[in-house]
Amino acid sequence: MPLTRIILIARILERAVIALGILALLYRATLYALIDKPVGAAWGTGDVIDFALGMLLFMLGGLCALSGVMWYSQAAMQDKGRAYRPVLIGMTTFVAYYLIHPHVPVLFSAPP
Repeated sequence: MPLTRIILIARILERAVIALGILALLYRATLYALIDKPVGAAWGTGDVIDFALGMLLFMLGGLCALSGVMWYSQAAMQDKGRAYRPVLIGMTTFVAYYLIHPHVPVLFSAPP
């Protein structure tokens, strides 16, 4: 695969990972509380959607990091420094999401 195509894919994946991370946190803060859980159930539809968004973020972050590794392996010596950006964005976005997610307040929940 040509290096220009790898760079284009890396840039698209960088933006997608960041956008999905923000979208997943916004979902957790807003729509998550509006989806009711069945009585007596441990998990509801909102939890499944929340889990799916987290796993999608994990997969996109991995693909973003992989595109950075591919970029690094095919780049000339002077361009190798820029190949670390997709790796860092791919890994740190998921870690940040994982650490922030439990602390996001659910805005539309009923008061205790």
